[in-house]
Amino acid sequence: MALRHLLNLFSAETFVVAMGLVFGIFVARGFGVEAKGLLAAIAALVGLGSVLSSLGVSYSAVKLGGGNTNRILITFSLFGSLISLLFIVIYELYRPTQRDIFNHILELYIVLFFTIYNLQGLAFILSRPSRKYYPLAIITGQLFALFALLLMYLNQQFDAIWVLLATAGGQFLVSFYYLKRIHVPESKASIVSMIQYIKASLNQAPITYITAISIHIPVLVISSVSLSEAGIYSVAAASVMLMGKIPRLLHGMTIGGVMFNSSSARSDFFKLQGVMIIMIVSFHLVVPFLIQSLYGEQFFPAVLVSIILVYSMVPLLFIALGEARLIVFEKYNTLIAYKFIACSLFVTAIYMLPFFGFDISSSSIAWCIFGYRYLSALLLLFTARYQSVKVFG
Repeated sequence: MALRHLLNLFSAETFVVAMGLVFGIFVARGFGVEAKGLLAAIAALVGLGSVLSSLGVSYSAVKLGGGNTNRILITFSLFGSLISLLFIVIYELYRPTQRDIFNHILELYIVLFFTIYNLQGLAFILSRPSRKYYPLAIITGQLFALFALLLMYLNQQFDAIWVLLATAGGQFLVSFYYLKRIHVPESKASIVSMIQYIKASLNQAPITYITAISIHIPVLVISSVSLSEAGIYSVAAASVMLMGKIPRLLHGMTIGGVMFNSSSARSDFFKLQGVMIIMIVSFHLVVPFLIQSLYGEQFFPAVLVSIILVYSMVPLLFIALGEARLIVFEKYNTLIAYKFIACSLFVTAIYMLPFFGFDISSSSIAWCIFGYRYLSALLLLFTARYQSVKVFG
């Protein structure tokens, strides 16, 4: 029953992913491979800066519920975006790129404010009954971005920061509307002050940081070498995104106690793993035609990168389940230690590529991700056994 529920949620996520693909295809077809890489690079920089300054508050946002909820989110976002902006400026001074962010400081601050607010607001919405506002926020952001891209296409001038501003702004409007008009303040709020709000998330912050680094550092490293390679990588990553939704949903449902807590846990896992492997093999067969027909000949190198990335997803179900079980048993320090070791080895491998005679490219980074995910699964297996945590509970 729980397995069927997960697959139903997955089908609902498919439309959101499809809208994202339309958005990516528009950028690729309308502005070319370097524009796709530039957008990916700035999105990674904004994403990393936002998460690092957010102190993991998306976890504590779900504990809000009083009449001061929106005020807490806005106040934290105002200060958090200043810290994020400082991080981005320092990063840009340390590693100059083609992003030209110094002429867009005000726009960048607004993007950061919207992004940090959305991190909290969307987490809050997902924890409430009216979950339809979450996909509505994502789709609204994509529609705003498509409109901005249309105007840019007509003027033949691409601006990645304004694309991000449109996306984050659309999501912000829906999130803000929900908190102001739809959400009914609950009689008892678990968090009543800003200090309490921040403290409630500190044990989860390292997990958020490590995850953000593992996602965004590859894009930043590639884009520092070549925007074209970053564009190739972003197309490949977007192509396999749908498969990544299954482990993410499984992770959340396991933490919530919806699935993988009964005697059928092992059989449910292998059924789901079988479905995912069938999807991966099917994707391998169609991806050459898929990428060329959707994105064009210039993105053909993304085929190999997509194949590497999609096979790297095989252990993600086990990782999602194992990490969720560690959280359920409140083994936070153990989870942080395991993820820190795996992520450290991953980042080190990326930066050591030139020392071993390999170029930093979309394919070499994809192989690093492949190794990182299988190594993570192996480390997690040993960690769970050492802590006497039954993954299939």
